[in-house]
Amino acid sequence: MGVALSWAAIQSGQRPEAWGYHWSRRSVGVGILGVGVLVAVSAVTGYVDGVLFAGNEMNATFTSAVTDALRTTPSLALVFLLGNGVFGPIAEEQVWRGIVQTDAVEGWGVATGIGTTALLFAFKHVVVDGSVARLTTLLAMGLVLGLLRHRSGTVSSTVAHIGVNTLSTAAIVFAALG
Repeated sequence: MGVALSWAAIQSGQRPEAWGYHWSRRSVGVGILGVGVLVAVSAVTGYVDGVLFAGNEMNATFTSAVTDALRTTPSLALVFLLGNGVFGPIAEEQVWRGIVQTDAVEGWGVATGIGTTALLFAFKHVVVDGSVARLTTLLAMGLVLGLLRHRSGTVSSTVAHIGVNTLSTAAIVFAALG
């Protein structure tokens, strides 16, 4: 999906240089610091989500299905870790921060562009992943990742997204496999 959307963006005139992929020690270091920020923010917003969406059956059903699948087929753990922890965040950062946020910030300004991208990112997860019980966390993560991208480039937001997803996915895997 990320490749197809990247191709479509190029065809519509967006330049890949504008996507903000500039590798440096600083951009990677800021991304690593971003993992810590995301973990801290998620601790607070996770509590808020728990209060707002207590008893959400859809999220509980999804989590139970993942846990059951991992217990039944432990080899799925590696696929889950790589897919959700690494490849998913790379594709999402390319699309949301690289393409969508680039256009949104250029068209509407920094605050509206980052805010709109964060809203779309959160709603995508609510619809596709059935994770309405994480709405506040997803919005906050979208804002943090958007700010990282805006200030330090897409490498920073990608490193942070990979880090937080890998940590949370590993926690799910370890909890399932005991």
